[in-house]
Amino acid sequence: MNWPSAIAAIFVDSLLIWLPAWGALFLDTGNDLVLAIAWVSLVSIVNFASHVKGTSVGSLAAGIRFERNQGQAPGKGYARLLSFLSLFSIPVLAVIILIDYLGNDIPSKPLSKYQLIGIRTAKRRVLEACDKLWG
Repeated sequence: MNWPSAIAAIFVDSLLIWLPAWGALFLDTGNDLVLAIAWVSLVSIVNFASHVKGTSVGSLAAGIRFERNQGQAPGKGYARLLSFLSLFSIPVLAVIILIDYLGNDIPSKPLSKYQLIGIRTAKRRVLEACDKLWG
């Protein structure tokens, strides 16, 4: 799994869900709460349907395609997980930052035990530039 690409894909999907919803709440149209709930629901359903096939707007932007180890599409189980992560990525990123802040003293399973992988499908110029900057 290419974790920077996967995190970037989930974050882009989360921005696609939450930025228009927050914009609808601040527009003061009268139906702002209904519009925000409808937008979050609609985009979450579309996001789930696209994750079943292995692609989403975020994964296309990050240049990856989600697959299982056997080269199959993620299916409904992993699509639920990916949709859940993109819907609630801000708390997930907070946990990742907390774990990184605490250090690697917490025992965890090796990453090779997970069944979901990310297949690189395109150049990731932004992520490669960030890697060079941080490296």
